Amino acid sequence: MVRKLLAAIYVCSMALAAIHVAVADDTKSDRKPTTKLLIPAYFYPAGEGLKTWNRLIDSHAPEDHIEIVAIANINSGNVGTTIDSNYADVIGRAAKKGLTVIAYITSDYANAHGVASLETAKENVKNWFKLYPQLQGVFIDEQTSDGVAIASYYEPLRKHIRSINPKALVIGNPGNNCVDDYLVKRAEGPVMDVVIIHENNETKVPYAAAVPAPWMSNYPSDRFAMLVHTSATFGKQLRLARNRGTGYVFVTDAVGPPPDTIHPWGTLPTYWEDELQMIGALNDKR
Repeated sequence: MVRKLLAAIYVCSMALAAIHVAVADDTKSDRKPTTKLLIPAYFYPAGEGLKTWNRLIDSHAPEDHIEIVAIANINSGNVGTTIDSNYADVIGRAAKKGLTVIAYITSDYANAHGVASLETAKENVKNWFKLYPQLQGVFIDEQTSDGVAIASYYEPLRKHIRSINPKALVIGNPGNNCVDDYLVKRAEGPVMDVVIIHENNETKVPYAAAVPAPWMSNYPSDRFAMLVHTSATFGKQLRLARNRGTGYVFVTDAVGPPPDTIHPWGTLPTYWEDELQMIGALNDKR
């Protein structure tokens, strides 16, 4: 009887140990970053621009570990009150494919130059979702990095966005390291779901030289993004982003901004297919 009892205890202890190992392994796996593409899709969906949108939509392939978030930009975020059927078409088709499309607005660094008051930003958000209800979030460009305007501008704007779409993905773009106040937990959620901590010309400010803020290690990779243009290669930057815990990425060889030959976000890179393949391979090795 004692021998059977000891055997039973041994079996149970081994089972518990196996569960513990499995949970530990799962936890470790969950901490590994998943890399997604964040694409400023600033090309009008007609002619060559439509071909580019089609190519972008067709590239979204979660089954191949490739997930895309695309930023739609109409008139620098001043979307107006009239539906553009071309945008309605690509946003609708993207949604059916499972690709996340979010709306561009500018905050003008909390209206620093008088072109994006809080009320203007709120109105643009309202119009975006009214005209294109299949949108799944908002990209707030020209975000301040010091956090001074959080209470007066960005937190009210976030609340407004969530009042229209409670599940909206909100991405802010200071373009460099910012204070972590944008990401800290609040009763109604953080001010930003994701912040872009590097947006730059690779030939002038290499991504490797951009030192992440120490506090970034306190957050998961899906809270951070990087955008690199004018880069002849992409592999080094993508691997570095993954090692740094930056979950949203995009690297392109397009150059800009104007008056250079083309706006850097006005097309897809010449090495687009290779970049997709590398993203898939990185995610497949999680």
